[in-house]
Amino acid sequence: MPAAYLGFPPFSPTLIAGFLARPLPLAPLNLLLGNAVRHMHSQHPDVFDRMRIIENPTFLIVPTDLPFLFFLNVDSENPVLKAVRPDVYANRAANEKAAATICGPLSVLISLMEGKIDGDALFFTRALTFKGDTEAVLALRNAVDGAEIDLRHDTEKIAGPFLARLASPLTGLFARAWQRGNNDLGLVARALTGDHEKRLTTQENAIETLQQQVKTLVKSRARKQA
Repeated sequence: MPAAYLGFPPFSPTLIAGFLARPLPLAPLNLLLGNAVRHMHSQHPDVFDRMRIIENPTFLIVPTDLPFLFFLNVDSENPVLKAVRPDVYANRAANEKAAATICGPLSVLISLMEGKIDGDALFFTRALTFKGDTEAVLALRNAVDGAEIDLRHDTEKIAGPFLARLASPLTGLFARAWQRGNNDLGLVARALTGDHEKRLTTQENAIETLQQQVKTLVKSRARKQA
């Protein structure tokens, strides 16, 4: 992945799944993504209508824990969502580039789309980062905020009534297993990095103390010279 897109992904099932999915072709995934964005357009047309104010409503969604990117065009008439390889996107012509890039862990990006997390807080704490057209990013955040998007429910509806009845308990089981795995891997990550974080905190405190001492000495010297 290009250095410009690199972040600090959490140690999670998504990261491991990303490694396993790296050699797989993107065509089957793009077929699913195409159906998903068309279904979302039919279920939440207001989200896309709100993006009419943006001249170029295209976004590059960069999950830090996956080996590919998502190109999203929220055009009110013909929305597009597809996965692309970083090197393929980097070689695109300038007029095919997205207006803005949003980068962060996949779980955080999904929570932002579903309106479960305050977008302002995510960007303020740098859980998500963006570059490019600020107006486009704000318009997208405002469009999804309060839209009550439920990706799990919408995905089940794509399968149709019969398959949805079968898929619902399976997706629930998968979601619980995924969350449990996410918690377990997070615990492993904290166990592996705990000592380093303690030493880093100690060093930061020591540096802060030295800075305060230097400020005190500078003020004292200034008073003596005065």
